[in-house]
Amino acid sequence: MGTEKYWHEEKRRVDLNKNNIHPVIQQTMEDSKSIQSLKNPKALYYDCLKGALYWRQWAQADDLNLDEMATIVCRDTGCELTYCQATLYDPHERPFENCDLQFRNLTRCISQEQQRYIDNPQGRTLQEHTLYMLDKKRNEKYFDLVQKLEQPTELNKEKEREYFIKDTTNKMSMKYKI
Repeated sequence: MGTEKYWHEEKRRVDLNKNNIHPVIQQTMEDSKSIQSLKNPKALYYDCLKGALYWRQWAQADDLNLDEMATIVCRDTGCELTYCQATLYDPHERPFENCDLQFRNLTRCISQEQQRYIDNPQGRTLQEHTLYMLDKKRNEKYFDLVQKLEQPTELNKEKEREYFIKDTTNKMSMKYKI
């Protein structure tokens, strides 16, 4: 009876684990699914960036250290990495094959910010430097966004003008040929 009971248990275990995944890994995946938010990855990305309301307060903390400063300044690339990781599990939205590029961008940003503070020629405190970099990044992002929004409209107007000029000349030339 003991052997038969063992094989029934084994068959049940194998049926539950159709992908032949180690039970510990399978349990970890099930736990992560239970913890995972039901929000859309884009909503999570927006919430991550919107959390910037408290960044300035955290940047002014007296016990701020170099690692925290770099993390606060690089939060936008951290949000991109979080977005990438969230979309990897969504079968309908997978804009990334993997998140290696976002991870490299985040680690590069953190090391650059740490080095920028170490080489700090203005002699700012850690808090002043963090606030300065947050303002600088916000202005750069805003400037890039405005520039991207303005540039295509000018190009589109020019393309439209060329299209209609060509179109009317072709129609006119066709009228005279007939």
